[in-house]
Amino acid sequence: MSLERRIEDALKSGFVDAEIDLDLQGNKALVQIVSPVFVGKSRVQRSKLVYQTIDEFIRSGELHAVTIKAITQDERG
Repeated sequence: MSLERRIEDALKSGFVDAEIDLDLQGNKALVQIVSPVFVGKSRVQRSKLVYQTIDEFIRSGELHAVTIKAITQDERG
């Protein structure tokens, strides 16, 4: 299974009912997640939730850099 698919699966498991967009280029990822889980949470808290979900890929070195956009439906603009 590809790295992209494994990361997507981890994100989908961690954020059920979320809209997830993953752009993986080599070992760098841009992750956008729209989820009600983020309501009332700071940007740092939101990022921590995402990092916890993909931590295994970062620790293994498969994923080196991650840019996260974690928003609620209302923030979509």
